[in-house]
Amino acid sequence: MSELAFLANFSSATIAIFLTFITCAGWGYVTARLCRLKILYISLEQIWIGFAVVLAIVGVLHFFIAINWITSSTLLAAGIFFFIYQLRQLLLKPKLWFEQQKNQRVDLSYQHIFLSFILFGLWSIKAMETPSHYDSGLYYFNSIKWINEHSLVAGIGNLHSRLAFNQTWFGFAALINFDPFYNRGYALVGLFLLSLSVLHIFSCRKNIIFSIIVLPIFLFAVLLNLKQISSPSPDLPVALIQIVITILLLQITTQDTTNSCKEIQLITITALCVSLVTIKLSGAVFALTALMIALLTLRSSINSKMILTAIGLITALYLPHLVRGYLLSGAPLFPSTIGAYTKFDWSMSFNDIRNIANWIYCWARSPEPECMQALKSWEWIGGWWQRFPNRNLLLFLLSGILFITPLIFKRFFSVKKSSITIFLLCIPALLSLSFWFFTAPEPRFLGSIAYILFGLAVL
Repeated sequence: MSELAFLANFSSATIAIFLTFITCAGWGYVTARLCRLKILYISLEQIWIGFAVVLAIVGVLHFFIAINWITSSTLLAAGIFFFIYQLRQLLLKPKLWFEQQKNQRVDLSYQHIFLSFILFGLWSIKAMETPSHYDSGLYYFNSIKWINEHSLVAGIGNLHSRLAFNQTWFGFAALINFDPFYNRGYALVGLFLLSLSVLHIFSCRKNIIFSIIVLPIFLFAVLLNLKQISSPSPDLPVALIQIVITILLLQITTQDTTNSCKEIQLITITALCVSLVTIKLSGAVFALTALMIALLTLRSSINSKMILTAIGLITALYLPHLVRGYLLSGAPLFPSTIGAYTKFDWSMSFNDIRNIANWIYCWARSPEPECMQALKSWEWIGGWWQRFPNRNLLLFLLSGILFITPLIFKRFFSVKKSSITIFLLCIPALLSLSFWFFTAPEPRFLGSIAYILFGLAVL
């Protein structure tokens, strides 16, 4: 690649990411206003909410039209308009805005933003690499191309079973593609989410207990995803969103803030949990458990109207996704047969859906031509154990030691309320780990669970 071509690619990537940030912030602001949240400053939580809303909007639009450059430009223009409107509202009340900023415990300095920009430049180089992920060529790019060129085609799962996977991440990549002019959105979506996750970690370094220990662990887990940033793999957003949800749960359980701030955090967690499920179904256990813990923790701080608002947001974000699942294959939770309806003209048969699920489970346990035998016995454990990354094994071992030691030596360790809170926060990761092991224990499907458990264990 020549220097001129590199500068052109880097500039276009920077502009596209910048516009994506503004667009998500704008849609997040509108959503927050609809949820009757007090948004007095531009926050990262607002951008996360906007990201979840954009995923849902793209899914709804794709029912009727292709997500080409016209759709992308319209959606981005609306988001930018909403952002400018919010900025105008803030500029009309500068004194109130500055006072609010001083009262916030968000510490995102210009140095952090500058450092993030430098890292963004380095990550851009990585994102420009040729994707090496096997599934990229198998169905990632095909799914994105279908979304770019056609509105939703009922029963497309019958053409190729991989096209039946109902994953909103591909719609987001199609949005950034500005098809047919750009077509680099597949790399930029990962770069966008990675940058947003790092900014979120930097921003809360002073409002999480023992942040000097736990946040570097989470930051390392986030940066590990650089190796797959050039591929539009849904495993990347799953790993990143799991980390961000855990940080938000840490904030609401250990930080004393105003009720309005807690309401914003609840809506952010709600939006991210829904997004986690719509991006990849394997994140459902983590998302559902995390959302229940958030509601349990905040039950005395928020009113019933805000809980109803959260339920309404879940419905608005997830209902179109379920409808989309029915249209793709007749199974809203494909490759699960839960809720499947095979009497549509375009529906895949129960046997076909079960075969796809069984193939995923067996291949994750024993990636061999005769992998179906892994569903009938536990003989696959030996080979699977040898293939499991040593790094994750070490993290699980250290986490277990750190959790169990205080229970064994109760005489020397006092179990405080904060310790019980940490155990509570481990439940989403532990249940996800159990679900992962008994279904499809492929290491890349694990997400950030190992690092979340280790980070919580050191607390």
